Amino acid sequence: MLAVAAFFLLATLWALSFEHCYAEVPHLTAGVLLSRAGLPLHCFVSGCPAAPAAALGAAAEHLETLPNATRWLLSVALPCCVLPLLPAAFGAQVRTVTVVWLLVLITLWPILYERLVTKSSRGAVRTTT
Repeated sequence: MLAVAAFFLLATLWALSFEHCYAEVPHLTAGVLLSRAGLPLHCFVSGCPAAPAAALGAAAEHLETLPNATRWLLSVALPCCVLPLLPAAFGAQVRTVTVVWLLVLITLWPILYERLVTKSSRGAVRTTT
């Protein structure tokens, strides 16, 4: 079950990066930065999924509960908002699989929200035309 949750967590992180980034940098659009300035940002942001991936590898060794350092590494590396800090701060007695599934839900909500907003805006455009 942990492997499935880990897969979904990495897949949602990839989806967020794919949908909302230019050169792997969130909220950056083409032509804003010179290529020379954007390359270090690209390298940094491309390496960011390595932190949760490393933490997921360590989580496989601790199926009951995560050590504090692993839980914080797994949670802080997520780009969504303050929500990932909640499992990090209060997840000391929570099972590892539960923490990873909570993080999947936290990273999945921006994708679902955007699709819901896009769907409702398309419906509004159809009714006005």
